[in-house]
Amino acid sequence: MSSGWKAYATLDGDQMVSVLVDMGMADSAAHSGFPVLVLARVPLRQPCEDGLEEDAEFELFEKLFDALDDASRSAGAMLVARRTGNGVREHIFYASESEPLGQGIRQVMVGFPGYACEIETQADPDWAYFRDAVFPSDIDLQIMVNDHMCEKLREVGDDLDAPRPIDHCAYFGDEVSRQRFVKMMRTAGFSLSAMLEPDAASGEYGLVFRHVGAPNDITSIVAPIFGALQALQGRYAGWEAQAAPRSGQTS
Repeated sequence: MSSGWKAYATLDGDQMVSVLVDMGMADSAAHSGFPVLVLARVPLRQPCEDGLEEDAEFELFEKLFDALDDASRSAGAMLVARRTGNGVREHIFYASESEPLGQGIRQVMVGFPGYACEIETQADPDWAYFRDAVFPSDIDLQIMVNDHMCEKLREVGDDLDAPRPIDHCAYFGDEVSRQRFVKMMRTAGFSLSAMLEPDAASGEYGLVFRHVGAPNDITSIVAPIFGALQALQGRYAGWEAQAAPRSGQTS
């Protein structure tokens, strides 16, 4: 599996869904010649209460994933993602035609007795299913960034529960939107750190604003910021904070 594969969790309605996706497939150049969407759904035998797989079955499904990946390559197709939720593991492929891949999937399933597989095929030249149901949303992408940044802090001994100043950055297409956002953030308890004026390169109106909190809580802080930015057609540019080592450690 290439380094382009990333995992994230999200909600589909009120159901938790675990997704593993090849992020490199977001490049539309990779879509040419693969207009057919093929979904291979395999029900879990013993799903957890949250609809995901237990550890023992997870290992088996990892072997199934690798076997299906090999089969898709042999059929000239691409396995681009998998979704697990509501007691089902769904494998997402794109192909030039469906039949060779379908045959390959059925052959793989012979090696996994006791598991059924439903195969669904449909035309999807624009890769709409990949874009809408598989690829992470903007907030999902930011949560992935949050997790990565917290892991980096953890590696240097950070106490992720320790409150400290956290700076956020956002950009807007016009000054009116920026000023409206400033008022919203002040009402929510944030302080203004800096105004970033537009330059010839971007023409965007920037803003640095701060709150005091713990990195472990960062996603619950960022989510409403995203909502406010969407209403104003702004964009979130990330956060940063100084490490706060645990007692007895130095940074």
